[in-house]
Amino acid sequence: MRRRPLLVASSLLALSLLVLVACGGCGGSKGEAPARAGDASARTPAPGGSAPADTVRAYQPSPATDASIAGKVALEGDPPRMVPHNFDADPTCSQIHGDAKVLKEEVVAKEGRLKNVLVYAKSSSRALEGLRFETPTTPVVLDQKGCLYQPHVFGVRTGQPIAIRNSDATSHNIKCAPKKNSGFNISQAKKGMEDEKKFDKEESAPPIRLECNVHPWMNGYAGVFSHPFFAVTGEDGTYSIPGLPPGDYEIVAWQESTKLDGPKTEKVTLGPKESRTLDFTFKVK
Repeated sequence: MRRRPLLVASSLLALSLLVLVACGGCGGSKGEAPARAGDASARTPAPGGSAPADTVRAYQPSPATDASIAGKVALEGDPPRMVPHNFDADPTCSQIHGDAKVLKEEVVAKEGRLKNVLVYAKSSSRALEGLRFETPTTPVVLDQKGCLYQPHVFGVRTGQPIAIRNSDATSHNIKCAPKKNSGFNISQAKKGMEDEKKFDKEESAPPIRLECNVHPWMNGYAGVFSHPFFAVTGEDGTYSIPGLPPGDYEIVAWQESTKLDGPKTEKVTLGPKESRTLDFTFKVK
């Protein structure tokens, strides 16, 4: 009977050891906490980007902090001579323009300012990391009017519809051969015809070239972006990009002509509510 306390003590010691072994992996080393969603050790890469998936958040405009950039694009030197389009291959096109001389749109310069320059923020800019942007459902309209593409240069969002319209009383063909997106080749034989296309991947360096098999002088360019921060310079060579989240950016100015020394890239850091002037200058080669 004297051995019973010893047996009970031995049993309690064995039970304590079992409990310690079972819980040994629960807490890790002293001071460590289990990994939780949102901790660096629990994150997974975001699709198509460097930001972890659980840090990607929907972009919400914030007037209290959003910044903006604006500026002009200049041409240094005499602009290359642009020859007029020859519309004689299609009587309808020729009749539309009559005796007017419509110059090629490769370089459109007025008083030292460049039109049709695509200015945009690189999607790899640090200020845009971890942001997801809602895809617009309103189509961008690409019109074939006067046997020309209007607009000649434009930006569009990934997945956003592009309404390709024929406003001429003649047949048109629209084709493209992108490097990253699926191309297409469609015909619109009658005035009023319209087709809808879209591009699912970013493609801006260079933008996608659009062409017409029927009228070889017709061409245009579409830059495709995952965000809304882009613009095209107008007749006066100016542009404006509002609503930018504060942070570090790489801003690109692209112009189609190989006769100029583009594209141009500038780095800029924007503070909350900052309005920055950012000008670009292209030179004739």
